[in-house]
Amino acid sequence: MTGPLPADGGAADWLSALAADLAAPRQKVDLLLLAELWTIDHLRFVCDWPQGMEDYPELALRVRGAFGRRLAEQHEGPRRRSGARLPRAYDVLFSSVATRSAGLELPKPVGLRVSRERDCLIVDLRLFGAAGLWLEEAADAMARALEGGIALHAQARLRASARVRDVGIRRTENVVTGDATTATMTFLTPAVVRGGGRLSDDPRSLLRAAPRIVASLARWQGLELVADWAAVSAGIASLRVDDTQLRRYEFQRFSRRSGDTAIPVRGYLGALRASGALGDTATFLRLAETLGVGSHVSLGLGAFDLACA
Repeated sequence: MTGPLPADGGAADWLSALAADLAAPRQKVDLLLLAELWTIDHLRFVCDWPQGMEDYPELALRVRGAFGRRLAEQHEGPRRRSGARLPRAYDVLFSSVATRSAGLELPKPVGLRVSRERDCLIVDLRLFGAAGLWLEEAADAMARALEGGIALHAQARLRASARVRDVGIRRTENVVTGDATTATMTFLTPAVVRGGGRLSDDPRSLLRAAPRIVASLARWQGLELVADWAAVSAGIASLRVDDTQLRRYEFQRFSRRSGDTAIPVRGYLGALRASGALGDTATFLRLAETLGVGSHVSLGLGAFDLACA
């Protein structure tokens, strides 16, 4: 947070202060300064790959669901030096903290990537900006989630424990910038960008989603991004886009609210290539790569690897 923390207030006062800070960050920055100040706390869990588990694109959603359940079980937040408690991690990482009256639609400050490396399940959990205050609570919840069991395949109710071998913690405090003439986004989990309530058929929508997610996530860094948004849009419109390696992917997800009712989801997997004078678009994409693009990025959707040249 960039604003003053409540000196003696409890968790509710702290949440109110955080909501006010998200609605009106005290520092305005341009894109290059935002990249310099971009802060992420990384947690990497190296686990045994559960016997019988399939490596399916929406695996990250199943891990995230188990993580959320474990967070919800925590009854207290971390204690400050004064002895007062901060809010629970769940109330910050999974709830809508930003005030609705501010007209904000902020992504939750949690990024998740799940991959397989030989016989290991690798879970990368990222906490952005102010969310790093709940690093210990997030680490505990994720470890218990993994060892408590993850669904073996897309439609499975059967779970298997992923024994945690090692946990790594690090912090990054900037994102490399620089111009480029080509950028390839390779989507590892389905990217969902809607238009008119439906999956957008315009591949450029995946590029346009990057500035939106970056501007929103900047608020969790205590910063408000100032940019010429008309020029940003025009720059993306001028690029040549190759979507021949993109493919549609359909699956179902479940949530605590929906219970046993499946929620159908459609998204894109594969590679999208943009070429031309990328300018600021390259920086937007590099920043967006740290979380993802499109809807439900905090669930692990829209994760991509970026190659610029």
